[in-house]
Amino acid sequence: MIDENMEDFYRRLSRIETVHRMGGGFEAPGTLGRQVPVRRPQPRSPVLRMLAVTAVAVMLTKGAMLAQIGAAAYDARLDRLRAGDQADRVGAMLLAADPATVALADGFRRAAALLD
Repeated sequence: MIDENMEDFYRRLSRIETVHRMGGGFEAPGTLGRQVPVRRPQPRSPVLRMLAVTAVAVMLTKGAMLAQIGAAAYDARLDRLRAGDQADRVGAMLLAADPATVALADGFRRAAALLD
Protein backbone atom coordinates (compact mmCIF):
# COMPACT_ATOMS: atom_id res chain seq x y z
CA MET A 1 0.00 0.00 0.00
CA ILE A 2 1.26 3.46 -0.96
CA ASP A 3 1.10 6.23 1.58
CA GLU A 4 -0.71 9.38 0.35
CA ASN A 5 1.75 11.60 2.16
CA MET A 6 4.65 10.00 0.31
CA GLU A 7 2.92 10.53 -3.05
CA ASP A 8 2.38 14.18 -2.14
CA PHE A 9 6.01 14.45 -1.04
CA TYR A 10 7.36 12.98 -4.30
CA ARG A 11 5.07 15.21 -6.41
CA ARG A 12 6.32 18.28 -4.54
CA LEU A 13 9.92 17.09 -4.89
CA SER A 14 9.39 16.62 -8.64
CA ARG A 15 7.97 20.15 -8.99
CA ILE A 16 10.94 21.63 -7.09
CA GLU A 17 13.46 19.73 -9.22
CA THR A 18 11.69 20.90 -12.40
CA VAL A 19 11.84 24.52 -11.24
CA HIS A 20 15.54 24.14 -10.42
CA ARG A 21 16.30 22.58 -13.81
CA MET A 22 14.55 25.54 -15.45
CA GLY A 23 16.74 27.98 -13.50
CA GLY A 24 14.35 28.84 -10.71
CA GLY A 25 15.73 30.39 -7.57
CA PHE A 26 16.01 29.02 -4.10
CA GLU A 27 14.97 32.20 -2.32
CA ALA A 28 12.09 34.61 -2.35
CA PRO A 29 12.77 38.09 -3.74
CA GLY A 30 13.88 40.54 -1.08
CA THR A 31 15.11 37.95 1.39
CA LEU A 32 18.62 37.81 2.73
CA GLY A 33 20.62 34.75 1.96
CA ARG A 34 22.83 33.28 -0.70
CA GLN A 35 21.84 35.70 -3.43
CA VAL A 36 23.93 36.04 -6.53
CA PRO A 37 26.00 39.22 -6.15
CA VAL A 38 25.17 41.90 -8.68
CA ARG A 39 28.24 42.97 -10.63
CA ARG A 40 28.54 46.60 -11.56
CA PRO A 41 29.52 47.21 -15.15
CA GLN A 42 33.19 48.08 -15.48
CA PRO A 43 34.23 51.17 -17.38
CA ARG A 44 34.51 50.38 -21.04
CA SER A 45 38.08 51.48 -21.39
CA PRO A 46 40.37 52.19 -18.44
CA VAL A 47 42.85 53.64 -20.95
CA LEU A 48 40.41 56.44 -21.82
CA ARG A 49 39.91 57.21 -18.13
CA MET A 50 43.69 57.30 -17.62
CA LEU A 51 44.14 59.64 -20.60
CA ALA A 52 41.41 61.95 -19.33
CA VAL A 53 42.96 62.11 -15.86
CA THR A 54 46.37 62.79 -17.39
CA ALA A 55 44.96 65.59 -19.57
CA VAL A 56 43.30 67.22 -16.56
CA ALA A 57 46.52 66.93 -14.54
CA VAL A 58 48.54 68.55 -17.35
CA MET A 59 46.01 71.39 -17.65
CA LEU A 60 46.09 72.03 -13.90
CA THR A 61 49.90 71.97 -13.87
CA LYS A 62 50.10 74.39 -16.81
CA GLY A 63 47.64 76.74 -15.11
CA ALA A 64 49.53 76.61 -11.82
CA MET A 65 52.86 77.33 -13.53
CA LEU A 66 51.39 80.21 -15.51
CA ALA A 67 49.82 81.70 -12.37
CA GLN A 68 53.04 81.26 -10.36
CA ILE A 69 55.65 82.71 -12.71
CA GLY A 70 53.53 85.04 -14.87
CA ALA A 71 52.80 85.17 -18.58
CA ALA A 72 56.06 86.85 -19.67
CA ALA A 73 58.35 84.39 -17.88
CA TYR A 74 56.19 81.44 -19.03
CA ASP A 75 56.44 82.56 -22.67
CA ALA A 76 60.21 83.07 -22.31
CA ARG A 77 60.60 79.51 -21.04
CA LEU A 78 58.45 78.18 -23.88
CA ASP A 79 60.65 80.07 -26.38
CA ARG A 80 63.71 78.32 -24.92
CA LEU A 81 61.95 74.98 -25.34
CA ARG A 82 61.02 75.79 -28.93
CA ALA A 83 64.70 76.41 -29.70
CA GLY A 84 65.67 72.93 -28.45
CA ASP A 85 65.61 69.54 -30.08
CA GLN A 86 62.53 67.61 -31.23
CA ALA A 87 61.48 66.47 -27.73
CA ASP A 88 61.74 70.05 -26.43
CA ARG A 89 59.60 71.32 -29.30
CA VAL A 90 56.94 68.71 -28.55
CA GLY A 91 57.03 69.75 -24.90
CA ALA A 92 56.66 73.39 -25.87
CA MET A 93 53.69 72.53 -28.04
CA LEU A 94 52.02 70.62 -25.17
CA LEU A 95 52.77 73.33 -22.62
CA ALA A 96 51.65 76.25 -24.79
CA ALA A 97 49.17 78.52 -23.01
CA ASP A 98 45.70 77.93 -24.42
CA PRO A 99 42.48 79.70 -23.31
CA ALA A 100 41.68 77.01 -20.74
CA THR A 101 45.16 77.33 -19.21
CA VAL A 102 44.85 81.12 -19.03
CA ALA A 103 41.42 80.80 -17.38
CA LEU A 104 42.79 78.33 -14.84
CA ALA A 105 45.74 80.61 -14.10
CA ASP A 106 43.37 83.55 -13.55
CA GLY A 107 41.33 81.40 -11.19
CA PHE A 108 44.44 80.36 -9.29
CA ARG A 109 45.56 83.99 -9.00
CA ARG A 110 42.12 85.07 -7.70
CA ALA A 111 42.12 82.22 -5.18
CA ALA A 112 45.62 83.16 -4.02
CA ALA A 113 44.55 86.80 -3.65
CA LEU A 114 41.62 85.72 -1.46
CA LEU A 115 43.96 83.74 0.78
CA ASP A 116 46.37 86.65 1.28
